Amino acid sequence: MTGIIIRRPKMQERAQIHALFDVVIRHTFELEGVGEEFELIGKLIADQQNLIDLDIDTDGQQCFFLIAQHKGQVVGTICVRPCSDIIRECADRDTSGMLEIGSVYVLPELQGKGIAKLLLNRIYQTLRAKGIDEFWLDSGYDIAKQVWLNILGKPSIIMKDYWAEGVDHHLWFRKLDDVDVEDKV
Repeated sequence: MTGIIIRRPKMQERAQIHALFDVVIRHTFELEGVGEEFELIGKLIADQQNLIDLDIDTDGQQCFFLIAQHKGQVVGTICVRPCSDIIRECADRDTSGMLEIGSVYVLPELQGKGIAKLLLNRIYQTLRAKGIDEFWLDSGYDIAKQVWLNILGKPSIIMKDYWAEGVDHHLWFRKLDDVDVEDKV
């Protein structure tokens, strides 16, 4: 897809990014067959909105977002932040001081067009520029797990039946030297 700009979010885009989280998370839960999980959906949306607010309010010092923009509209996000509780609890090593890549959301009508890959590549470049050479990523959504399997390969850890019987959670620990990082986005 052409015409995608990857950059830091602006304060005036806060409401647009909040709305993106709402649309994408609700859509994802519907696709996963759990669209009636209103309390969990609301919590996840609020958590993501709080993260982007923290980024904007601290200029990326507490968590660091990038957005994808197309024709003046925010169409995707990605974030680097300290490892979440789920990673700290499930990891097979000490995650103190380690970072996770997360909050990878793309508007439903633009999914599958390479926007998440552009965001991921730029985050890889950002980590490398900051001297960070490893990261975690986790996923519980079945659809997203398939995407990450294609990009990152076999997960480092599979938490069997984490969410419910037959609903696993995947964690990937990767070194930047072991992933494809393109020089240009």
